[in-house]
Amino acid sequence: IKKRKKMLRASIEHYKKLFEHVSVGVHMSSKEGKFIDANQALMEMLGYTSKEEFFKVDITRDLYLKPEDRRKYQDLIERNGHVIDYEVDLKRKDGKVISVLRTAHARYDREGNVIGYEGICVDQTQRKEMERKLKKAHDIQTNLIQTSIEAIIANDRKGNIIIFNKSAEKYLVSVATGL
Repeated sequence: IKKRKKMLRASIEHYKKLFEHVSVGVHMSSKEGKFIDANQALMEMLGYTSKEEFFKVDITRDLYLKPEDRRKYQDLIERNGHVIDYEVDLKRKDGKVISVLRTAHARYDREGNVIGYEGICVDQTQRKEMERKLKKAHDIQTNLIQTSIEAIIANDRKGNIIIFNKSAEKYLVSVATGL
């Protein structure tokens, strides 16, 4: 019995360390929208410093940028038992909007009724910002190529044309028609 109790305590300690030290937000919440437990990474991600303050948060009203996103999340998780990579915008305590991927599963009571959810949140804000910057750079490049008066043609290693502008199109038409 002593050996089993020692093993159980060690297992509980390992779980606590994993829960607190993983670098993504981990949470348990009620169906009604209150946190039951959360790790430090989630609180930091959302801008909270104490669990007491964090547990007072109304998830639908205080965290979701659009409350209807919480309802969609709940519908999905209750219909399928889980969600994987559900992308949603949340509000930090300071009002800043962050994009997160949520992966979670439903928690059930003994009768099989959903009583809450547990899962993880991964901050996607930096990835989204990089995507925005890449799109902007791509749009600028495309605009420069398309508005150039010089014929611009680019091909891949197999010789397939992958980029050409209006000036190149006019040039190729004139060559093909002998004009």
